[in-house]
Formats: sequence, structure tokens, C-alpha cells
Amino acid sequence: MRNFSRGLFSSASVRVRVKAADLARTLEALEAMRDEALSALPNLIEPWQVISEDGLIGHETVLLVVAKARFGAAATLRPRLLTFLHERLADADVALAE
Repeated sequence: MRNFSRGLFSSASVRVRVKAADLARTLEALEAMRDEALSALPNLIEPWQVISEDGLIGHETVLLVVAKARFGAAATLRPRLLTFLHERLADADVALAE
């Protein structure tokens, strides 16, 4: 069996786990770096959206950064996106939860 359908994009979404105390600062930082990411990550086709899949809050929160990559480019975009987020969040003084 073969699937010859072709989508318009591939999903390159990543999860970011942050301390609940840093949630507001994390959301502000993610919003501020969206446009920069479009220039820095050529396979990213539109600004990302940030959602909480489970809607739970506790000592930490998992945010999903919903990113769309050019069709077939998600596998190469995802590690670059992770690096980009890690570096920029560190620059914004946001500590990721362990």
C-alpha cells in the first residue's frame, strides 16, 4: 500500500517544560522570539503557536510549541528549533524544568 497524498506542511512541534513560577516570563519570551525564528529557521513556514495540551498547572507546566515546517523538512527543523529555543530562553533567563 502507498500513500501518494502530500500535505502542505510537516509538524515540527516541540514540548517545553518550565517551572510554574516562570510561566508568564516563558510565554513572553516565546512570543517575542517568534519573528526572529522565521528568519533564523528557514524551514519554519509561519510563526508558531504555544498551547498547553493538558491544561494542568502544578509545580511545572508543559507547553507545546506548535511549529509548521516545509513539507518533508520537520526532521531537520526540529533539532534546530530545540537549539534555538534553548539558547533564546537561556538568554531570557528562563530556566527549563528538569
